[in-house]
Amino acid sequence: QAAPRVLAKDAVARCGIVLAEEAGPVERHAADELARYLGQVSGARVTIQTTPQSDAFPIYLGTLDSRIPLSAAITARAALVAPQGFLLAVGDDGARILGRQPIGVLYGVYHLLKTTAGLRWFAPGAEFEYCPQTTTLTIADQLTVSNPSFRYRTTGFVCCNWNSKTLDTWDWLVRN
Repeated sequence: QAAPRVLAKDAVARCGIVLAEEAGPVERHAADELARYLGQVSGARVTIQTTPQSDAFPIYLGTLDSRIPLSAAITARAALVAPQGFLLAVGDDGARILGRQPIGVLYGVYHLLKTTAGLRWFAPGAEFEYCPQTTTLTIADQLTVSNPSFRYRTTGFVCCNWNSKTLDTWDWLVRN
């Protein structure tokens, strides 16, 4: 078994997020959330770029049809990803969070933050976040496919303001 991949050590980033220039708003939001929370947990400043840095462990974000380099094993597992599911692959050449749809990428980012960093969101708003602090953050090698248990993910807004401008609420819904 390989040693865990270091994302941050002694509050210094050892990884970088790689996002395609043509990435849409959901993928960009996923990259922003990943960079923000990895920084909040470790104290490191994680950057977002369009090409991997030679001295940083790359975390690629994108849909399955993007131009992210894939191994044969990743390609084989990618066939199992449902419309709102995601694939999390971590190995020698970096980490990949891939979704069939952009929302799957965002779900994959939140999965990584929950399982690797221990983050939890109990209610909308920063005061209801559980964000453990550690100066060293690692992730284990894996090839994980996660698909939703239900065909549709939606929220019924009965007796509430469905068009609220409260972004905390909308982010909280997606995070959970």
